[in-house]
Amino acid sequence: MFWEADSERDERKQRFVDMIRENRSRRLIDTLSEKLLAYDQEEIGAEEVFRIAGSIAKKGNTLISDFKKRPDVILAGIAMDEDRYVTGIGDVGISVRKSAPSEVFADAVISPCAGDGSMTSETAAKIKEMGGIEIEKELMSSAPIDPGSAVSTGPGTIPASNIIHINTAGISSDPGRLRSALLSALELAEKLEAQTVACPGFSSGAGKIPPSDAAAAVIGGIKEHNAENITKIIIADENEDTIEAIVLLLEKCDEEE
Repeated sequence: MFWEADSERDERKQRFVDMIRENRSRRLIDTLSEKLLAYDQEEIGAEEVFRIAGSIAKKGNTLISDFKKRPDVILAGIAMDEDRYVTGIGDVGISVRKSAPSEVFADAVISPCAGDGSMTSETAAKIKEMGGIEIEKELMSSAPIDPGSAVSTGPGTIPASNIIHINTAGISSDPGRLRSALLSALELAEKLEAQTVACPGFSSGAGKIPPSDAAAAVIGGIKEHNAENITKIIIADENEDTIEAIVLLLEKCDEEE
C-alpha cells in the first residue's frame, strides 16, 4: 500500500483498487500465456511471441505506474474511462457504465433476488460469484422475501459495506413494481448510511423487462427518492440495450430541464 488508509471506507477503496489491478494484470498475463501455448503448438512463430511480449511489457509498466497513485485518483481515472453518461438528479450524481454492479466501487450494491433468497439472475449470480456463496446463504436465512421489499446482507469478499437485495417478482407484467422495489432499496441504503450505490439496469434476468420500461422504472425511482446520505448512484449493467435505453432517457431528462 502506497498510502495510509484512515477509515473503513478508505480500506475498501484500497481493496477495490487492488482487485482491479489484479484483474487487469491477470488479463495481460493470460494473453501472453495464450501466445506461448500457440508457439508451443507451432501455430505462431517466435517473432509473434516477442512482439506480443513487448507490447504486454509496456502495458504492464503503465499499469504498475498508474496503480501507484492514490485510490481516489485511480477511481477518478476509471470513471473518466468507463462512464458512458454523467448527470445529476437533484443533489445525487448519476453515472452510467457498461459493467456488472459488483465491479464498481460503491458502499451498497443493489441486486435482484427470488422470494426464497436464491440469487439466480445474471446480476445476482455475478455478485455471488465475486463475493462468495455466503452472501446467498445469509440472504436465504431471511426468506421468504416479499415482492418489492429490500433486505441487506454482508458483501462477502466484494469491497462494499452491504449488498441490498430486492425481490423483483412480477416486474415483467408491471414495471411499476420495479420502481417501488428500487425505492425500498434506496431507503434501506439511506438507513445503512451509504454514500454511493451501485444499481443494475434490471432489463436482463429478473423477469426480462424491456430495456425502455426498465430505464423508466429505475430513473423514476431515483427521482422519487429523497436522498440524505446518498450522493452518487452508479447505474451499472452489462446489457448494451439497457445502457442505451438509460442514457437516452437521461439525455431526454437533461434536455427538458
